[in-house]
Amino acid sequence: MSLLFWIGFGVMVACVVAGVVLWWPSRRDQQGRIALGQALWTSALVAIVTLAIQARAEHDDRERGKAADRQAFRLSLTLADTLRGADLSGRDLHGFYLGGKDLRAAELVGADLGEANLASARMTDARLTRADLGGAILTCAVLAGGDLSGADLSGVAGTRLRAGQTLLVGARLVKARLSGADLSGAILQRADLTGADLSGADLSYADLSEADLTGAHLAGADLDHATLRGATLPKPRSAIAANSGDATPVGSCR
Repeated sequence: MSLLFWIGFGVMVACVVAGVVLWWPSRRDQQGRIALGQALWTSALVAIVTLAIQARAEHDDRERGKAADRQAFRLSLTLADTLRGADLSGRDLHGFYLGGKDLRAAELVGADLGEANLASARMTDARLTRADLGGAILTCAVLAGGDLSGADLSGVAGTRLRAGQTLLVGARLVKARLSGADLSGAILQRADLTGADLSGADLSYADLSEADLTGAHLAGADLDHATLRGATLPKPRSAIAANSGDATPVGSCR
């Protein structure tokens, strides 16, 4: 709040208090005191309305400033030749278009990437711990060697995602669409894969210890040498086919 606001607020309070004192019935010049009290009450009301209008205007100015800054930031990322090693931790990238961008070794810890377009983005060795990628497009993106521990990837479109050797400890992948994805050697301990589509995915040598695969689609998935200790598997278990040769082809990435 500005100094002018607080000065106005102080004047308003003084008017209210004085108005109450003067308005209160008195034997001496009762009519004059009441009239003056009413005048002060009116002044206080005007001050309240004026302060409310000023506060609203300042709020609108701040919101317009934030929107302008966000748009400028979005444009700068879109036009950047490379974002390799960029520190974007905690930044609001919700809905940004970052398709095909070079984000190798980028710092995206706690970033909001919800519904962002990261198709074919190169994110090898990027850190995305606790990042929000809910609903993001990760088709053909490369996340190999990255750290997404505790990240939220619920509902991502990650067909043919390449995330071999990726850390996904405790990650949320509820209803994630990962058909044909490469998750070989990925660490998915305690990951929530409820309802995820992993048909035709490569999960060989992946660690799925204590992972929740309730309702997951694993037809044609390769689970060769995968660790499933304590994992909650989908029913019927016959839906699991540990042979990538049975998978339905889903195309290839360029």
